[in-house]
Amino acid sequence: MELASFILDIAGGSIGSGANWIRVSIVEDLRSDQLTLQMIDNGRGMSRREIRRALSRPESSYHRLAELAELCSGWLHLDSKPGRGTALTVTFKHSHIDRPPLGDMARALMTLLSMIGGGTLVYTHKVILRRGEEEFKLNTSELREQLDGVPIDHPGVKRWLAKRIGEEEKRLERLVREEGR
Repeated sequence: MELASFILDIAGGSIGSGANWIRVSIVEDLRSDQLTLQMIDNGRGMSRREIRRALSRPESSYHRLAELAELCSGWLHLDSKPGRGTALTVTFKHSHIDRPPLGDMARALMTLLSMIGGGTLVYTHKVILRRGEEEFKLNTSELREQLDGVPIDHPGVKRWLAKRIGEEEKRLERLVREEGR
């Protein structure tokens, strides 16, 4: 399963639990051979009991991510409190043969944009290379200001945004691939 699918599933659950603000951050640190995924939301949060249940149920995305992280020399940390949202951090050894690929982040982000409606999605994808860093950021609050009243769900805006996200993700993917040579 691709990380984009996990992100979509978990963020979709966040939106379902009342989140109207979600931050998704991916850091591919090639210097330290680590990939970190962090997701933070302002949803209803979870009690300790709910966290234990989410981490122990084999069908849960949290459980599957924790297993994958462990398999790939990484770890998962889930922090949440009722009424205070949820923060998830997962790390993987970047070069591990079993690390799931990122997958179609453009499709996942466009789906999340339609799910979150007027809420805020902040997405950051950073690649740390031997020669420096490259980054792509998307913040729907800033984008709305730039659009000056044109809605994000306008068909023309959606086409432009899907193309832009796809191009930026491909650019970062190409940099990662070239660094690995």
